[in-house]
Formats: sequence, structure tokens, C-alpha cells
Amino acid sequence: MGSAKQAIAKQARFPRWMRYALTASVWGSLLGGGIAVTGCEEGFDPPSKLNTLRVLGVQADKPYPKPGETVELRMLWHDGKSPVDAPRPVQIVWIGGCFNPAGDLYYLCYPQMAEKLSQIEKDPSLIDKLFGFGDTFSLDIPADIIANRPAVPGAEPYGLSYVFFAACAGQLAPSEPGDDGLPFGCFDETGRRLGADDFVPGYFGLYSFADRTNDNPIVVGLMINGHLIDPSQEPSFPRCTKGACHDLQLRAVVDPESAETNTGLVDSDGRVLSEQMWVEYLATAGKIERSPRLVNDASKGFNEDNGTAYEPPSEVGKQYLFAVVRDNRGGVAWVKQGVWFE
Repeated sequence: MGSAKQAIAKQARFPRWMRYALTASVWGSLLGGGIAVTGCEEGFDPPSKLNTLRVLGVQADKPYPKPGETVELRMLWHDGKSPVDAPRPVQIVWIGGCFNPAGDLYYLCYPQMAEKLSQIEKDPSLIDKLFGFGDTFSLDIPADIIANRPAVPGAEPYGLSYVFFAACAGQLAPSEPGDDGLPFGCFDETGRRLGADDFVPGYFGLYSFADRTNDNPIVVGLMINGHLIDPSQEPSFPRCTKGACHDLQLRAVVDPESAETNTGLVDSDGRVLSEQMWVEYLATAGKIERSPRLVNDASKGFNEDNGTAYEPPSEVGKQYLFAVVRDNRGGVAWVKQGVWFE
């Protein structure tokens, strides 16, 4: 994996790469396309069905990192295109180093990235600071990230960091930009460039404040038919058969205490609001009836009724259920539960 990092970083020094990657339109198409949300239309599988490579969430151990802190990022992904019992190897690359881009726009990170990438030849240690591989990545937040961002009248001072990532169910390698605009691509064992079902680029933003804090939601586990499932266990349920198909009832168990006060946000009556929270249910097979579901309303409070019905698959075998809980301030947590159908 180290050689791949060296190769991608080395490619960043070539003028041809610079001409492509440091053009605003390219960065816009690269990352805008990578995170596009696809609607659920007739003839397409619903977003809750995992049948391609998907990045389901990126969790920061400190959703609002302080200036000078190191934040640890962790990615939840699943490759729904490969059999549950025979997963394909998936490579993940992270690219950090963008702070306070103009207008807070992620696609205006290219001037900073250009400057830092151009310094790699003189300072190879930058490779390890800018690039990372695997499910986790560490990012050092500059001590002056708030001070270096132009103040906005009437707004609390803050800083903004961006990290870019890509997940590849193949081999990452430097290349001419493809339709996604990336200066590296995802290839299978024959050298064929892989598309959106096997290659997922995106970005993650982190806000820093002097006093505000935020913790991730606390997900206790997944409840199935009224029973909290031990994550170390993989319970069995009847599959759907002709004339006999019984839905399972799923519910994410979330600690109400993790619904925090949204500092600085008040309603028309001056009451301080709490953060919004919701849960997204996903499955590798079968059918999720309702997703996402509200977990906490900013004014009405916690919602225990956040579950959904789930229609089991007709196939025998192991599948996975996911419940991904998010808040509206960058917090996220999840549970991944293996289940068997017979």
C-alpha cells in the first residue's frame, strides 16, 4: 500500500496532472459528481438496498474539533456487489490538507492542494500528512484555523476543514482523469477502469469553534421484533417464501441523552433548540419499508417511534442490516448486524 501512496503522490508533481487537477471545473466535477444524491425512481433499486460499493458514513471522534487538535476519522463502507461470504478487497485513500477555502466551498480547495502538492518533492514527509490509506485517517487541525478565516459580521467565528476520500473495489493507480475528474483511478485485475458501482469518491467537512462542542450519537444497538440484539450474535429468521412472508420490525436504540442542545439556535419564542437526529436503515437483501426515520426533533424532542418494517429476502443465507444515525452538526454513529435467513 505504501508504494501506491508514493505513486499517487509522485504523479501529483507532474505538470500534466497539475493542469487537470488544479482547474476549478475539474475539482467541481470530480467531487460534486462523487457525492451526488440519486433519487429513487421506478426501475431503480431504493437507496436502502446495498448492491454496489457504498460509503455509508464518515465518523470523526470530535465532530467539532478544536484548533490544534488531531481528529480521527473512521469510514463505514459496504461492498454490496460481492457475495456476503466472499467480499472483494477494497482500497480506500484519504487526501487532507484543505482549510478555510474561499466561500467555504469544497471545490475551491484546489489552490491550497496545488501549493501543498507542489511542495512534496522538497518535503517528502508531506505525503504522510496529506495522504492516508485504510478505514481510518488522522487530520491535524491548525491552531490558527479560526483566526485565519475572515470574520463574518454577526456570526460566531469558526474554521472549516475538508478531507477528500475515495473507496475502490479494485486497484488504485495514478492515471489520466476519467469522467469523475480524479487524477487517479480504480482498475480491475485486467486494467479496466471501474465505474460508480465500484468506485466512490467524496468529501467530509469539519467545523471548528472556540467554545462549541458536539458528540456523536450514542447507538446502543439494533432491536428486531422488540428484542435488542447482541452485536456478537447473528440470529436466524424465516426467509420469505411464496404465501409465507412475515416482516421483521427494526428499530435503532439510541440514547436520548445524546440529543444535545444546539448552542446558539433558538426558535421564534426564544427557546433553545436541540440538534436534529435521524436514522437511515439499509440492508444487503430484502426490503426496508421506511428510511430515513426521525430520531430527535429540534423543538419536539426525542422520538422513540423511529423504526421500520423490513421484508426478509427469499434467499437462504447470511445478510447484513445497518442503522446509521446522524445529527445535523456532523455527528454520526452506526450499528452493523449480521442475520441469517432460513
